[in-house]
Amino acid sequence: NARSTNQNILISGNDREMNVQVLFSILSSITYAIPDGNFSLKIINPIEEDELIELGLKNIFDALPNDSYELFDESNLSEVLNKLNSLVEQRKKSTDRLPVIIIIPAIEKLVQLQSSDYGANTLAVQLQSLFSSGSIYGIYLVCEVNKPSNMSKIKGDLVGYFEHRIAFFMNEEESAELIGSKLASKLIDNENLGSRSKGLYYAQSTQQAYKFKSYVDMHNETDLLNQGLINRPDPKILSLMKEESQMVSSKEIVEEDDYWAKLLSKVSDDATLSLDDKL
Repeated sequence: NARSTNQNILISGNDREMNVQVLFSILSSITYAIPDGNFSLKIINPIEEDELIELGLKNIFDALPNDSYELFDESNLSEVLNKLNSLVEQRKKSTDRLPVIIIIPAIEKLVQLQSSDYGANTLAVQLQSLFSSGSIYGIYLVCEVNKPSNMSKIKGDLVGYFEHRIAFFMNEEESAELIGSKLASKLIDNENLGSRSKGLYYAQSTQQAYKFKSYVDMHNETDLLNQGLINRPDPKILSLMKEESQMVSSKEIVEEDDYWAKLLSKVSDDATLSLDDKL
C-alpha cells in the first residue's frame, strides 16, 4: 500500500473479548503516556448494554471519571464527525495539535456508515477524511472490528489508513485482509488453551509482525485506568504488549506523530516475524 502513513490503530479478531482487552490496554497507556491530562478522549459506542457488561466494557466506562471523556452513541455520529472534521479544518490554520483520541469499538455496528446502492455515504466519506488526514493534526482513531472485511462495508480499502494493526485469531482470508499474510490464522493451538490470548502487532510502514500475549484482566484492573486519569502520575508509557513472559515499557514520552509507534511496538527484536514465518 503506497498510501501515506496515518497514525491510527485497528484491532480485530474472532474473539471480541480479546479485542476489547487491547482497547483497555491502550486506554490505560494513554492516561500514563500523555502528561498532565493534555489530551481529549472521545468514545463512540454502538454496543448494547448487555454486551457491554459481558465484554467488561461497562466496567471500563464506569471507571472513567465523568469529566475525563465524552461518550457518544450511534445517534450522535453525524454531529461528532462534523465537529471533528471542522476541527481538522481549524487546525490547518493553527499550530494546535492537542491529541484528540477517538475510540470506536465494534465499528461494524455503526450501520449508518455502511454504504448503499444509491451513491456515496456522507458519513463514511467524513470518517475516511479523518482516517486520511486526522493524525497530521493530532486527531487519532482507535477502532475495533470483528472482521477486517467488514471495513469495506463502510468504504473500500479503509484498512489501508491504519498504520498500526492488532490481530488475534481469524481465518486466512481475514488475516490477509488485515496484515497481508496468513499469520493470524495460525495463532491458536488447539492443544494449548493459553494460545487464545496470543496476538500480532503489525506495522504497515515496515510490513513487520510482532507476536505478543494479551495479559490484561479488565475486571480487576479498572482502578489503574481510573487512577491514571485522576492523578496523572509522572509521565511514562505502559506497554500494550507482553512478549510471552516479559513486559516491555517505554522510558520516554514521544512527539504526537510517532507516540503510537512507541506505545505499540516496543518489543524485543527476536519477536519480529516475517510475513512468511511460522508461529
